Amino acid sequence: MEEYDVNDDIPALLESEFGDNAELAEWNDLKDLFSDDESALISFLDGIGMKRDVEGYENSAFVTRGGDRYHSTSMPRHYFVSRHDGDVPSGWLVHDDLHSNRLSLGSWDSDREAMVRVPESEEDPPGESIYTEDFSSDPGYTIAKSSTDNASEFEWDEEQENYFVKTVDGSGSGEWWVFSGTPLFSEIRDDDSFTVSFKFNPVHPDWGSYPGLRFIEDDNEEIEGSEVETEWAFRLDCRDSSGCSSSTEDTHSRFRLDLGGGDHFHSPRISDLDAWYEVTINYDGSQGAAEIEILKEDGSVFAEESGLALMASDSSFSRILLGRRSSGPPEYGDTSIIRVDDILITGE
Repeated sequence: MEEYDVNDDIPALLESEFGDNAELAEWNDLKDLFSDDESALISFLDGIGMKRDVEGYENSAFVTRGGDRYHSTSMPRHYFVSRHDGDVPSGWLVHDDLHSNRLSLGSWDSDREAMVRVPESEEDPPGESIYTEDFSSDPGYTIAKSSTDNASEFEWDEEQENYFVKTVDGSGSGEWWVFSGTPLFSEIRDDDSFTVSFKFNPVHPDWGSYPGLRFIEDDNEEIEGSEVETEWAFRLDCRDSSGCSSSTEDTHSRFRLDLGGGDHFHSPRISDLDAWYEVTINYDGSQGAAEIEILKEDGSVFAEESGLALMASDSSFSRILLGRRSSGPPEYGDTSIIRVDDILITGE
């Protein structure tokens, strides 16, 4: 370990070597941490490699006391600590101690190592929570189905603590819809910055049946299915970027992010069904652009993209609808099952 000259600007040297947050350990902090727990102090000293000081000043390290480096400035007696394990050498001036001189505070004008404190870097503070649902209890979502619905299901799964969605294509020839809606939350506009995250499980995708999460503007707790205008959405989609016409192939789908301007983003084909994917969408209102990341259960990246025009100009949303809307009778596959969990929306 490097020794520091007692007259050097040690705080500046520590910042240069260990980062801007680095600083000399403070004696009073050590007392706060270990005054009631000698075993924790011993573990700490063992952990940093501080051995018992037999000669008097060998195994010691600079610290501060009350923010001060020096006990005396006329003679630069810099505060330091030594581990004595209760046996202080003769002639050693003890200013303070922990646990009967297990660790002693002294001062002198000689060079020695420094005990460095490097606080963890402060991460960006979490954004304001706008809406959150972990499905640990029944969310009591509002459910709306058209008269032509054909036995679609929405259900809170008490055992698994997630939300079950089964959509079955309508039996009639007109427009039909099946939705389960969150409560209304604070309106989020296209010039706001926000993060949306959730877990999505494509339990059983069926070709031609594409449920998901629709983000809509609403001011009515009741869901008017025929009047729903989706601002943007995350949902299942067909297997290929074009075509979607061969009913003889497997029905594995892809994820699709519908953007407010009418464009969309497609993930690769979903290879693992009945598996959880973690979806995070970060939107920068000042840039009008979003990035999406989809992680597999093992934490690996399944899909990601940036620079997405998620929100149309002057658009907003204040609710999430789970489900889908379509028109006409089914022409091919008709039933899809998904599960959703851990929905979180935060804003700056």
